[in-house]
Amino acid sequence: MLRSKFNFSWVFALIALLGYVFISFMGLTYTQIVPLGLSALISLVFAAVVVFLVSIMCKAKATRWLRLGMIGQVSIGFIVLILLLVSSIFFTHFTKMIKEQETIVSTYTRTIDDARKLDEKYRAYVDDRCADYQAKIQNLKAGSSDYKKMISKPSQLGYTKVQIARKYSETMKNFLLGDNMDELNEKRTQWLSQDITTVWNINLPNNIQDVTSSVNQWLKNYEELSSKQYTLETSVEAFKDQEFNKNAESLQEICTTVTTPSLTSILLALLCFVFIILPWLVTPKNIASIGDDNNYIVEMPDEE
Repeated sequence: MLRSKFNFSWVFALIALLGYVFISFMGLTYTQIVPLGLSALISLVFAAVVVFLVSIMCKAKATRWLRLGMIGQVSIGFIVLILLLVSSIFFTHFTKMIKEQETIVSTYTRTIDDARKLDEKYRAYVDDRCADYQAKIQNLKAGSSDYKKMISKPSQLGYTKVQIARKYSETMKNFLLGDNMDELNEKRTQWLSQDITTVWNINLPNNIQDVTSSVNQWLKNYEELSSKQYTLETSVEAFKDQEFNKNAESLQEICTTVTTPSLTSILLALLCFVFIILPWLVTPKNIASIGDDNNYIVEMPDEE
């Protein structure tokens, strides 16, 4: 009968512990302090340590294992409580993510949309710049130094001014677009095709980090390609996309800003603590330890 009661209490304890650890694990992943795999490992180790400590408390109470008295058992229970209170930081963080789910999902969607439109925006930038370049060459006055440099060349014989200007414009376009642009765009579009509609998706924190770092790298590449100044260009404004940075930074701020544990989280941690130590509470105390938690040595009386 006691064994059945003991096992049933462990069911309650494990359900409470696993639920609390999972919420804390989700909060830890959103902070992006450590990778997803390491977050999972930390959470598993945390749960294993708590189960181990409670097992020691139960065994010591039932059998006086290692002569661990009530003071020692309570001390171990206090360690379990401290662990739960510390992890309530991450518990609180995920509850914040749940409350702000609508904002997070909508901002993430806008960030993905910005990333999908990035190549389109860059091509529009290239087209505008090449059109300006072509117009500048077409407007060169015959006999000017720039005219002689760009148009009055032996290699340009037989071509009209418009054809020469278009040729220069197409050469600039090839330089600005770089190699394998279409192939890269196709791969990026496939990679950005995943839609996420809930903060409970375990991949969302990792996706936020990956999208932000990847798109920032694409922006850097575009900026490097577009920062080069070509003949006749007096000034060059490299390609930038402030809209993506604005949404990405807003999303990162929401997801990675950790606050102090809320009162609700602390109360839930205390409630979970009660359920987690339930096996210890219902474990019958060893009869040899009743009234004797200090391990007194019984002295034999002197012989007369």
